[in-house]
Amino acid sequence: MEGWTTLNIEKLKNKINEDGNELKSYRDLCNALEIKPKGGNQKKAQLKELERYIKLSKGKGYRLIVDEIYDTPKPESKKSSVYGGIVQILLTDFFIKAGVEKMYITKSYLMQQVNLINKNYRKNKKNAKEYSISNSINEHTLHDFFDTTDSTLGGVIETALKALQNKAIILFTEDHIVRQSETSVYRMATDSERRVILKTRDKLLKKYGYSSIRKILFSEHQHQYKKETSEILKEEIGVSNVFKGYNIDILQDSITEKQSKMILKLLSMSESEEYKEELNEIVIDRLLNNAYNRHEKVKMDKVAFGKRTLSKKEEARRSNEYIDEIKIIINDNIKNTDVDH
Repeated sequence: MEGWTTLNIEKLKNKINEDGNELKSYRDLCNALEIKPKGGNQKKAQLKELERYIKLSKGKGYRLIVDEIYDTPKPESKKSSVYGGIVQILLTDFFIKAGVEKMYITKSYLMQQVNLINKNYRKNKKNAKEYSISNSINEHTLHDFFDTTDSTLGGVIETALKALQNKAIILFTEDHIVRQSETSVYRMATDSERRVILKTRDKLLKKYGYSSIRKILFSEHQHQYKKETSEILKEEIGVSNVFKGYNIDILQDSITEKQSKMILKLLSMSESEEYKEELNEIVIDRLLNNAYNRHEKVKMDKVAFGKRTLSKKEEARRSNEYIDEIKIIINDNIKNTDVDH
């Protein structure tokens, strides 16, 4: 990204003074700043970097509004690099303490081990209706939170695992994991077991009249669905539980040495040695900011003012109670608690 000295801020100021602070498009902004327009992810990265210098908001159509030009650019944040580095170190620490060379584990369990979520998260996600009632929280706000958080934090775990794989610490694949009824052993599902699992899901979706697994899991029939699924799989293939998770091979012989080098590298970027506490604070800040952005976006979105019917999720996001409810959910399900290794 072009630095501060290469951005023609004065030209942008002159344009605003002459034509007003609403620009025709992203390309118009780039022309004023005398920088090259980008496409795709590069465009997103460029706009994010420009936020250090200019406060922007979306106008009508493709228009952009320059709300403020900062006298001094905001400092470049190193949180994202520290964020990813801490997750890698904590995952490595978890693998070392596990002391095994193979592991079958869910993404959400890994999220808990590195303090991205606390022990309440998975329980309350499974019992979302009960949790929403007991805490007087809009159920659609709750679904919105778990959906977006799963995507955000699940992506963090996936990125960290890929980085550790690149360091030759682990090899991993994502697949369906089963737990054998008699031995309680976890392993990957066989091809024949996968067929039974698929047929069982299809049968029960048709029985209860749902088009997707997600819909039935967030419905009044979720408990019946889980119970019947468990009963059928136990009877037909001797499996008591099935879940989507990771099959991870761990190189225990050299993992400690590689972890030590990772810690030294991270400490050069971060003053804190309390990795879990620091990571949890970053996560809370990120999730809350994301919620504010969703709330403001749906409020500003023109379709929210009569052009079409709002979805239940959009109605929840527009609600005046949305941010307060998100704060309660974050406090209950994300805020730091003792993590059980």
